Amino acid sequence: MNQPLTPTALNGLLKGQVIHERPGHPLDCPQVMILARAFGDWREPGDGSFAIGHDLRVSSPSLAEAASLGLRSGGHHVTHLGACTTPLLEWTVDHEEFDGGLMISGGCGLPAHNGIYFYGPGAEPLSAADVLAAIRLDSVEALFLDPCVSALHYAHPLPAYAAWLRQSLRGLGRRMKIVVDVGHGAAAAELKEILPHFPDLYVEQIDSDSDPSHSRRAPDPLSAKAQARVIPRIQKTGCGNGAVLDACGTRLVVIDERGRCVNPYVLGVLLAEERLAARQKLRVLYAEPAPAFVDAALSCLGVKSEAVAGSALGQWHAIHDARATLYFDGCGHVSYGDFPGSANALLALFRLMRLLSHGEAPLSARVTAVSKAK
Repeated sequence: MNQPLTPTALNGLLKGQVIHERPGHPLDCPQVMILARAFGDWREPGDGSFAIGHDLRVSSPSLAEAASLGLRSGGHHVTHLGACTTPLLEWTVDHEEFDGGLMISGGCGLPAHNGIYFYGPGAEPLSAADVLAAIRLDSVEALFLDPCVSALHYAHPLPAYAAWLRQSLRGLGRRMKIVVDVGHGAAAAELKEILPHFPDLYVEQIDSDSDPSHSRRAPDPLSAKAQARVIPRIQKTGCGNGAVLDACGTRLVVIDERGRCVNPYVLGVLLAEERLAARQKLRVLYAEPAPAFVDAALSCLGVKSEAVAGSALGQWHAIHDARATLYFDGCGHVSYGDFPGSANALLALFRLMRLLSHGEAPLSARVTAVSKAK
């Protein structure tokens, strides 16, 4: 790049709490190196330990390598997780007690656009604006005036994470069948590790192969194109329900046995009901603005609830600092107080399956009951 890599020059990449490329504001390796160095020096000057994960987009592996160089140029130690979901990266940062982590992922944005998510200890999401403000070097050459850490570490936390995730499926009441579209994401590998342990849970997977260009399916699970492949499979295979995940494993959309998309707020209430069976008292948070039935339905369950607003960073603190049990919004994000990171689509899906397995009523009937709460 010809222009200096300064906070002002990179400000066009700032989108909310994260770094995200968009038309007119591309994200390349020199930028990522500068950002990663600023992040490491801001969090742990001189000697930090960081994990790096990435999604399956075409540019993600190279940007992950650039992030590694940026961090190691500042004396920091890097562990590569390779292709993984965002929840796996978050779980690993917390479980292995890293000083922080970087996730290279474009989320639900356009397939050609990528981004960076920053995490502190305990998988606390950090503001990209703070990372921009921490930039002190304005060229790639300036990164390597001091010796770079030459050692690279690689980890494969998937088996351990899958073992933790399997706990959410224990106690299925009856055999369940579901169609799941993982959106060509790394959640396919997680399902492969988990499903052999549960013969009473049959999952027909769609789009479980790698498609970095996302040419066959939109990344956003709420889009009609993303749901179009699941609905006919439910009817054809006789599966009770369907689910659509985004490629990074953070957003969940559920389809009932009639082929109708379940309102994400209804899903949140059902997941609160599932948690209620596991503990006596709950504190549930949900995003504003929410339909009127949400507060009414949660009140019927005897659940203490509160509407919240703000960024992903604020929501993480609302859950973990205030010791809330559950958070959900209208975009398919479901966050749990017993998960160290932010939203986790597979965790939410497994807990929903466990709830449904202990009743004979179809999902559509449960959806109707929640929607009519007063």
